[in-house]
Amino acid sequence: MSTPTIPEQPTQTQPQPPKRSQHRVLKGVGAVVVAGALIGIGVGAMSAAGIISAQAATVATISVPSISITSMTPLNVWGTLTNPSVLGPNGNAEWNMQRGPNYSPVGFWYLYPGHAKDYAESFYPGMDPLGTYVATPAGATYTDANFNSQAVAQNTPTFYIREGSAAGIAVTRSGNYVTTQGYAKFYNCTLDYGTRGAWQVWKSHPVRIEQLRSGKWVGIKTMYTTSNGKTPVFRFVWSAKTSYRAVSGTTSTTWGATSPVATK
Repeated sequence: MSTPTIPEQPTQTQPQPPKRSQHRVLKGVGAVVVAGALIGIGVGAMSAAGIISAQAATVATISVPSISITSMTPLNVWGTLTNPSVLGPNGNAEWNMQRGPNYSPVGFWYLYPGHAKDYAESFYPGMDPLGTYVATPAGATYTDANFNSQAVAQNTPTFYIREGSAAGIAVTRSGNYVTTQGYAKFYNCTLDYGTRGAWQVWKSHPVRIEQLRSGKWVGIKTMYTTSNGKTPVFRFVWSAKTSYRAVSGTTSTTWGATSPVATK
């Protein structure tokens, strides 16, 4: 049977990052403007707390999509305030981007009605750490048209920044015998101390061969890839024509992948 090949991919050079201070200054200006609008709330806000408590009871929610690294191009880590109405017309909310509760922030999202999407920081493949990140609350306020204000709870979502990968499968049939072989590759953004990236075969990685039975995918064999990124050949008896796919697992720094479907 013919076995799949993983095409050679050109390497990419890591661009030099621009100064990050400009992004922080612009955010700081926005924070000062909103904060200035809130000066003088004083006792008025306290007396209005009962009136606005119902609006402020909802949790302010940020959504941060996970990221798959497939090149050395820097990527902005975007966050979206999914329910800006919980802040009222003049409220605001801030989250820090952290690798965990015990890590220092590496950026922040400052969001408010009319500015419900922002990026916390630019992620530089090969330079910034891969893995798990958390958006941790840094304060949110519901503020009405009269600038009566009350604190609002915030969510704490987890998201992931990992290298991308791809999986494939080759399937042949001879009578009642079916022969399968899976393969996997991943994008390595840490070559030459993080200055270069390229697609590479994924050695010693588990790949599961799955078969479609009665509308459900069933794993029939899990094998580890060899030095060429391919699994050993798996041959078995199955008389009926059906579909197959290969699934590679996710690690802490690299996403798993599912191959296109092959039917034999």
